[in-house]
Amino acid sequence: MAGDGMRRPEYGVPITIEHCYLPGNVIVLPGVRIGRASTVSVGSVVKEDVPPGCLVAGNPARVIWVIDKDAVECFQRAGGRRALEITRPKVPSAGEDDIKGLMQRLQRLEVEVREVKEELKRRME
Repeated sequence: MAGDGMRRPEYGVPITIEHCYLPGNVIVLPGVRIGRASTVSVGSVVKEDVPPGCLVAGNPARVIWVIDKDAVECFQRAGGRRALEITRPKVPSAGEDDIKGLMQRLQRLEVEVREVKEELKRRME
């Protein structure tokens, strides 16, 4: 019977699309969140949450490029739905500015690790 599907109840789960880029022919399944500043490739099927600052592509969509590494780490710490499998193209050797930036980031991470250790010690007492 034509149109039979319209007579049954429909159930849906909201999707959240933050400020990001979605081109044509993208399918986003119910309950998925696409993070801020992310890009979804043409024709992708997004089945799981997309962290902020990433490029995803494929069926199912997978992270193929990290635009903003700090945003992805925050997403994972906040309990993102899946562990990310990230593959990055080979990048030429880092210049002096890149090394300074990496050192600053490493120092921030060391401070964060120290704070987490202190908090865990306090909780164990």
